[in-house]
Amino acid sequence: MMARNLFDLSPSQPGYWAAADRVVALAAERGLYVEACLFADAQDVIPTYADREALTRLFAVFCFDRPSVIPQLVNEPGQNGFENILDAELFDLADLFAGLYGARDFSIGDPPDVVEAESNGEPLGTLLEILAQHSNILVLHDSRQEDVSVYARWVNHLKGLNDFRARVPNCAFWHDEPMGMAGIPWVPIPNHAPYRREDRAEALVAAACVAAITQTGFTTHYISSQNDVIPGLLESAIAADIPQSPDWRFVNAALPGSPVIGFSDFEKVRPSTNGREAWACAYGKQKGAITWADGFVPERVFNGANVEVWRAQR
Repeated sequence: MMARNLFDLSPSQPGYWAAADRVVALAAERGLYVEACLFADAQDVIPTYADREALTRLFAVFCFDRPSVIPQLVNEPGQNGFENILDAELFDLADLFAGLYGARDFSIGDPPDVVEAESNGEPLGTLLEILAQHSNILVLHDSRQEDVSVYARWVNHLKGLNDFRARVPNCAFWHDEPMGMAGIPWVPIPNHAPYRREDRAEALVAAACVAAITQTGFTTHYISSQNDVIPGLLESAIAADIPQSPDWRFVNAALPGSPVIGFSDFEKVRPSTNGREAWACAYGKQKGAITWADGFVPERVFNGANVEVWRAQR
């Protein structure tokens, strides 16, 4: 809701909350939720704790009356005004917000993948357990590391967050901007090294579907000043058709109980099922074949050059 490098807007400016309300209302009219992140560039825009506390109080009031808002306190804490995701000040603000909001259904911030930072060295599973003591939505800023030997390492990597569910069983998971989308793979930035971006529409289809299959939130990262193209935005809407409910579960291909008992040539096949129905997303540098468990009758609902999405029933 604030960012010095995007626009000069802070809650102290007249019309700030009215503008935020308008954005939320426009989204709600279209059936959309808004993940409203309170602090970005907080070291410049809201540098003092007293002002941050006052703003957190206002944010709780704002969110309480707007059920289509999914609150988040800070984007990338270690880069936006806090020491890191384990900053005691940040936990104090989280507890303050929870008390005023009346629930812990919000996220505090997104730790970088694998470890938060060399300075604290906490492994990801431990970080998630610590964050779960203060909020019910756990967000990860996934790794964008490349591996040219596979179709899209960053898409492969999305499944990994699901492996921690048993450690924090009452929390929701969310992938926060695992990759930026643009019309070109590298975006030049003045006085900065080029940013890695994803320019393949099908990669976003695969990512959105893998997130849906693992019942994990997904943020599509886009900055209009860098590029006016979001490859795959419309095509990835197919992920909205993938069921999200307690009776559905992700069971990786070829594991006991999976609706997909084998595959060839595809690099990855990610399925989910409720026992009667199933979905699967298959992708790789080359396409191949899927072997479904007995009784499943599959229908291909997306057929790209590198990505396929299937729905099956029995």
